[in-house]
Amino acid sequence: MSKSVGTGTDDSSPIDKHSNNELALSYTFVEVKDDEAEDTLTRLGIYQLAGSHESYQSLLRFALNSSTLPDSLVVIVLDWARPWTFIETLQRWIKFLEVGIENIKTEGSSGTKDGWSKGKVVVEELKESIERFIQTYSEPDSTNPNAATVNSESEDVALPLGPGVLTTNLSVPLVVVCTKSDKVSSYLERELDYKEERFDYIQQCLRTICLKYGAALFYTTTRLPETFTNLRQYILHRLLGFRPTSSDTKSAFAFNIKANYVERDRVLVPAGSDSWRVIKFLKEGFDCNELLQGWNLDMGEKSSSEEDTGEKISARKVYEEEIIAHEDLDKPLSVQTTIEAEDEQEFFQRHFDTLQRANSERPPPPSVVGPMAAPSYSYGDIGADIPDLDNSLPKAPPRTSPNPQVKNPLQPPNTTITNGTTAPPSNGSAPNPNPNPSQNNNQNEVLANFFQNLLSKKTTTTGPSATSSNEPITTPAINKQDRKMVEKELNKLRMPPTTATSSMAGK
Repeated sequence: MSKSVGTGTDDSSPIDKHSNNELALSYTFVEVKDDEAEDTLTRLGIYQLAGSHESYQSLLRFALNSSTLPDSLVVIVLDWARPWTFIETLQRWIKFLEVGIENIKTEGSSGTKDGWSKGKVVVEELKESIERFIQTYSEPDSTNPNAATVNSESEDVALPLGPGVLTTNLSVPLVVVCTKSDKVSSYLERELDYKEERFDYIQQCLRTICLKYGAALFYTTTRLPETFTNLRQYILHRLLGFRPTSSDTKSAFAFNIKANYVERDRVLVPAGSDSWRVIKFLKEGFDCNELLQGWNLDMGEKSSSEEDTGEKISARKVYEEEIIAHEDLDKPLSVQTTIEAEDEQEFFQRHFDTLQRANSERPPPPSVVGPMAAPSYSYGDIGADIPDLDNSLPKAPPRTSPNPQVKNPLQPPNTTITNGTTAPPSNGSAPNPNPNPSQNNNQNEVLANFFQNLLSKKTTTTGPSATSSNEPITTPAINKQDRKMVEKELNKLRMPPTTATSSMAGK
């Protein structure tokens, strides 16, 4: 399945925070096909619960009931990214499953005698079937891959169960799957500095608990697709496999893969293949009995063994002291806080006094009756502080406007308005070489008269009165001395500023 459900540690709320499943109870199916003919043999329905909270207990009856229990198998999924939650997760889901089995026992109890009901009969028959499966288990023969996992000669011979084997029978096949086993090397060993002894301790704890319930243990990872192939084959073997007869040595959906305890990222322990002796062989000094006593203490079970003496310690507490949690590494960098909306009436009641006070202190709105006058501002002083740049920079010679004639509809047709203005040549770019002020005034008057004559002549020829009048145009006479003076001043104006300045400085 693509979604991981029920792997979270916080189960105080009805919704599991760590679950990616959007439905409380989801369903899908898988079609089982024949490898040779590719024909569909059967269809497996898969139910998923979003959490182990007690509010989900009523949904379990749709997946597990007295009718579906004989053909069912339960898978509990663990996450190798959080190995410190293994014991806690197993305890939650096994308690959840035990309550569901007890509810199945009460099905069909109305009208029965001696306390037996339809559900209880089904549960007891399945318990015998699971016990028989573990007692008759035999290792597959590597030389004969088609051989069955159950020996036909020993089919009627049931070996006694060893210590700690199937002490609690849930009447349903159970498989514990530890996903993301590639985290063993890439995350736990490199970043959290896990040693080989710690991985062995985790495996021994899981195998001891699985042995108590007759469950199988599988490690899976997407980097090793064969781990999922083995898991699928084992599930089909437990659901669809049948025992061979003496005349047939083949079994449909047989599981012929031996147990694997050594490779830490692909551990495979089928139900019935493990024992306390094999578990202790992985690492010396591990006490399986002590772990089971602490487990029974956590689960609230009463132990019937005579060896259970002395003080009992919680198995979960011992495990979490050995496997320290590192939840801070799993938290996202930024967690958005949940915003809860306030009730509308409470919000209005809380802000009622504030709104009333604000309305009373608010000034009355301005009257809109009558014309609205624009604000008056005094513009007299605007620009008074701007310095006069005309006195600091050299001025160009006086020029006439390119459009000296403008018609005004308010004036008579023969009236002309000129835009041409003359600037005094005393503010020119070149300094005045003549210190005599009377001579400067004389030159200014000559230039003014010259330009005034030009303007008068132009306006007279282009004006509207020039076309209608036949009178001759007379201009004041200019003597030769004044003309030479004008030409001299015009030559100075035609010269570049630097040349004119240097020539005057030389004089």
